[in-house]
Amino acid sequence: MSAIDTAARLRALMDGAPVPLTAALPFPRVDDDERFILAFVRMGGESLPWGVAFGRPGEKPQILTVPEARDRDQVAAMCAQLSGSLDAHLGHPALEPDEAPNDRQLWTPGGAHVEMLHLLALRYGKARHGDPERLHLLHALARACGYLFREHGRPGQMRVFDAARTLRELYALPAEDIRQAHLGFALAWHESPGDAAARRVAARQAERRSVGVSLDPDLENDVLAPLVTRYREADGALAKDRLAARIHEVLAPELTRRFALTERALRLLDADPRPENPCLDTLRTLAGEELEDQYRSPEAKLTNGEDAFILDAETDHAPPGAAARFFAQERSQALLGVLAHGDPDLVRRLRESGDAIEAEVTQVVDENPGRGKTPVWTLVGSASGPLRLREGAKVCLVGQPKRTGRLRRVEVIDGERHLELEITGGKTRRGVPNEPDAHDPAHVGRTIQLVAVPYDDKSKQYGVWKRTGPGAWLTHSVPRPAANPQPRRPIDLLSLVEGLKG
Repeated sequence: MSAIDTAARLRALMDGAPVPLTAALPFPRVDDDERFILAFVRMGGESLPWGVAFGRPGEKPQILTVPEARDRDQVAAMCAQLSGSLDAHLGHPALEPDEAPNDRQLWTPGGAHVEMLHLLALRYGKARHGDPERLHLLHALARACGYLFREHGRPGQMRVFDAARTLRELYALPAEDIRQAHLGFALAWHESPGDAAARRVAARQAERRSVGVSLDPDLENDVLAPLVTRYREADGALAKDRLAARIHEVLAPELTRRFALTERALRLLDADPRPENPCLDTLRTLAGEELEDQYRSPEAKLTNGEDAFILDAETDHAPPGAAARFFAQERSQALLGVLAHGDPDLVRRLRESGDAIEAEVTQVVDENPGRGKTPVWTLVGSASGPLRLREGAKVCLVGQPKRTGRLRRVEVIDGERHLELEITGGKTRRGVPNEPDAHDPAHVGRTIQLVAVPYDDKSKQYGVWKRTGPGAWLTHSVPRPAANPQPRRPIDLLSLVEGLKG
């Protein structure tokens, strides 16, 4: 835990209430029409859902359950009903061919529900047997779930949200991190009236009830297990239907509660007075590109009867696809730095980790007087903290991303860090409005902050698909076939012994 997080946790302990960790929200606020809540429950020991709740906040969720989670046909029929709703939320090109719905968000109660997306992609991505229409829906569900699961792990994404994790990243609570993974526990600290003691009691009561995909053991073992046993042993459709209805009556409140907890988290975030980060446009554009490349474009090809490349949910069968996803992650991590220009708390975290510099401008020199101009700033700051930025690093001024520079010298003298910064971009007021020219001595005496330039390099992500060039031997080479073993010749032991005698 960083020093900033530790201080916030101590402040939360003193106040007995949540403390904001950021100055701005790192994702856009959208209307309920752009949100989709998805929650699962499953039978103990099973990987596929026993029931699912989905819908938009502010509306009654659709609840689907099966009486026997080990009956693969029943589970497949239930999941096929989810497929169409999920495709509609993502803006499947067959439903919305004109424009990608870039700001739509999927919210789940916790991380286990996100992992269920991966399990669905694994189970139905290669399904081969059953009704052709159902298989079509299950394959579509697998592709959508695979995209959403991969997107959730991409830095700076704004498509798939784990509500408990989101609250944990935005607020400090006076409790251990592992307990904050329980959405009900976190919400109790936010919503309960009274002092810290009352909130603590409410939080303890809330965390007694499961919000993950697994049910409370007492409920499953004492209530549901006997019903499932009776369902298996029942004779006749009428008896089975009655028992299925009773199982649904037990599962539906559990699914509804998980849906409602997620909706309460959304209402809490809607009421948060913090603005959304003003520098989200770059990440929003990147999210649109990922939606188009990873979901809409392949789906459009499949709809038209064309072949489309789909990443396998199980392993990296296609090295170029795996490499492309690696470079996509790298690119996303680099672009995540744009948020620093809209959140001073994030800059403080970067300074603590050594990824940002705060220093005073002590001298401004123009090494190339005339039209060219090469402004060079001398900076002096404290050397007490770490520093990851090195000589030659490309940096920009916090709040002025177009004013960029290159660190020419970094050294520590008498406990102070001395830096020499050559301004390479945004040298004039035309490039940086409301600021003096970079060679203007008026900058002397100013305290500035520097962060690494958020670079946007698409070449690696898309270039890895080429069959020629650097690295192609690794991503496109065909492995040599296995050598055929040499046939064994039978050994005549008698002849061998006679030969040894001679």
